[in-house]
Amino acid sequence: MIDERHPEDPVESEEEFLVEAIAEQFLERLRAGEAPDRRALASTLPRIGDLLEKHLSLIEHIYAARLFPMRERDQASRPRH
Repeated sequence: MIDERHPEDPVESEEEFLVEAIAEQFLERLRAGEAPDRRALASTLPRIGDLLEKHLSLIEHIYAARLFPMRERDQASRPRH
């Protein structure tokens, strides 16, 4: 991975690094067809749990949006007659 930070940017904190690493693993599990429990994972790391849960939730939403584009989601949610 290429580091795109500018020299003036603050150094990434240990917590941010950990959240990023876990988020990457979480995404890989989604891509592998698994359904990881973001809340359970976040609860195991109380120091970063809230931040981690927010990141993992966002990843889930983005991943789902890529799997089911808007048109397909709209069609799936319409009542059938």
